[in-house]
Amino acid sequence: MSVGRATAAVLRFGVVLGAALCTVGLLIPSWGIVLWAGILVIAATPLAGVAATTAALVRERDVWAKAGAVLIAAIALGLVISLS
Repeated sequence: MSVGRATAAVLRFGVVLGAALCTVGLLIPSWGIVLWAGILVIAATPLAGVAATTAALVRERDVWAKAGAVLIAAIALGLVISLS
């Protein structure tokens, strides 16, 4: 699978899953955790896209895989700092 197709597949899956969870959470208010799960999935989808792109670049032994790894590390560091 090419880099573009891998990234598009992950992003599409994340958006569809997140939207479905949000829809169910809004239709059934007593299931509030489902709404929050949908929001979390939508928020985490870009990170999953970066991870999919990096994985595809590593499989292709591309030089840009290092840039993807640095980006993932920077995002993870930012999350750790913001949560502490």
